[in-house]
Amino acid sequence: MMEEIHGHNKPLLVQYGICLKNLATGNLGTSIKLMEGREVSEILSQAFPVSLLLGMVAIIIAIAIGIPAGVLAAMKK
Repeated sequence: MMEEIHGHNKPLLVQYGICLKNLATGNLGTSIKLMEGREVSEILSQAFPVSLLLGMVAIIIAIAIGIPAGVLAAMKK
C-alpha cells in the first residue's frame, strides 16, 4: 500500500522522472518523518529566514576576524 502511494512500485527511471518533474515545479511532497503530514516546502520556508540570518552573521564574523588577521600577517612578514 505504501509503495503505491509514493510510487515505489514503478520502474526506477519513471520514479526519477517523476522526482525531477516535482522538483522543477516546486512540489517537494509531504513530510513522512519531520512534522508528519506537512508540506516539505512549508517546513523549508519556515526555516529559511533563520538559516539566512545565521549565514549572514557567520560571513560578518569571518570578515571581521579574517581581514584584521590577514593585515597582521602581512605586516609581520
